[in-house]
Amino acid sequence: MDIFNRNINFDALFKFSHISASTQQHLKKVYASFALCMFLAAAGAYLNVVTRLVQFGLLTGLGALGLMIWLMATPHSRETEEKRLAMLAGFAFLTGVNLGPLLEMCIAINPS
Repeated sequence: MDIFNRNINFDALFKFSHISASTQQHLKKVYASFALCMFLAAAGAYLNVVTRLVQFGLLTGLGALGLMIWLMATPHSRETEEKRLAMLAGFAFLTGVNLGPLLEMCIAINPS
């Protein structure tokens, strides 16, 4: 079987009728928070590499570790959802900032 010449049903990719409505809502929130984290990590890395405004390696590393521990220690409830999302966003941003030196090394090796 040739993997490049097969028929793909693209309608099946967007068919979610077999998933319950509550599961669909949960997945929507999960992927929205994932997209937010990816955006904030990219913004943190950009801030570190391009503008060089945030150059505190140990401080941002400890901040990310602290936010991760605080997030794990905070119980999940309806009242703490926004607080936990803010902690997750801060962790993602600081993780992106911490990736800055590694990205600079990759850019120095091969700028393309």
